[in-house]
Amino acid sequence: MTETSAGKEEIDSSELIRLFADNPEAADATLGIRWCFDRKLYLELQKQKALNPYLLITVSREFPYRQEVCGARRLIPLKEAMAFLAFYHPGLHRIWATIVWESNGDVKRLKRLFLAKNGIDYCQMLLGSSGKLYAGPFFSDCNAVVRTLGKGILDVDIDERFFAKEPPQWLWRWANFWFETKPRDECQFRKRCILAFTLQPPIILVGVIFKMLLGLFLAVFLKVFIGIRGINFSPVIHPCNSFFDDIWPPDQKSSVFLSNKKGDARPWFLFPLMPIVPAAVLGILALFNSWMRLPFWRLVAIDAAVIGAISFLFFVCWLVKLSLQKMWPGLNAWLDEECQKAEKEKSQRLAENITKVYERNLQPLVCRGQPLKPDIKALPPNRVSVRLRFDDLKRKVCRPFRR
Repeated sequence: MTETSAGKEEIDSSELIRLFADNPEAADATLGIRWCFDRKLYLELQKQKALNPYLLITVSREFPYRQEVCGARRLIPLKEAMAFLAFYHPGLHRIWATIVWESNGDVKRLKRLFLAKNGIDYCQMLLGSSGKLYAGPFFSDCNAVVRTLGKGILDVDIDERFFAKEPPQWLWRWANFWFETKPRDECQFRKRCILAFTLQPPIILVGVIFKMLLGLFLAVFLKVFIGIRGINFSPVIHPCNSFFDDIWPPDQKSSVFLSNKKGDARPWFLFPLMPIVPAAVLGILALFNSWMRLPFWRLVAIDAAVIGAISFLFFVCWLVKLSLQKMWPGLNAWLDEECQKAEKEKSQRLAENITKVYERNLQPLVCRGQPLKPDIKALPPNRVSVRLRFDDLKRKVCRPFRR
């Protein structure tokens, strides 16, 4: 059990957040992390009246620790004192930590800022090109500011022995049949297995039959009613290995009624001979004749009424749009004022009790000089949350899969 291996040239001692883990030279794939911080940092938090401070953790891998691991960020209440981090790659990793808080104590803004993703990448970068953690501040919505304080670094070497072994290939493929990504750990794989051996077989059977019938209908329709050349019936015969796009070959998109095999257009008067044209006309005439039984002039009147109603609806929407455009500058200013007023009142209420909250939640986390054991049994009972107990149990029965 060791603390952060960061040297004095990387982190000033007055800003130090100390991180502790069991056996970092051959660490578990689900690693327990504990933290404490310097007393000067605690006093600075009090001085800046940091509301709802959180510990922001991210992980980078590969020398020189510049590549942030996707999905490894965690926002943990600073008062919890411990958390479990899951790793999905063996080898050297660097754990980065800093204390963050939003100027009005809004946790939702912290999550939107640091955990929001654009595809697989995070929207907000934390590590610069030099491989160091950005110091902030960061700017949130409603004129709020997210500040950071302190830094912590812990280097760990994740041992390959602690990763879960993949099951037989047939079971792996069947359990992940409906999923594009690999399961994170054994628990997620077990959930997929429950689905794979209960609902998945009948649903797949019904889906295959439906795909065969629909493929047959499309192939016959395109061949008989439109006259498409080169129709492929493989989606009907092999529904699991083909798609509907395969029915209509990309190099055979011409109809026998519109062009010959060379691609030369046929005379235009052959178009009505395409079976779909008389079939469509016959269907429309039969529909109106059997359901409505109205003379022709009434159909024209109904059509005109529908068009008039739609035109009136569009006219009303246009008037509403013009009204909003004229009212928007004043409305926008009023909303901003109300937002700032509400946030200011909230921060004032929280600041009144900040001294008591710090003494109760954060003062016990000031470093005392001795290393901390990353075990929930070593924590005070009031620090052990339900989530922490669940994560401790999960790491024993749900080992991560290697990626």
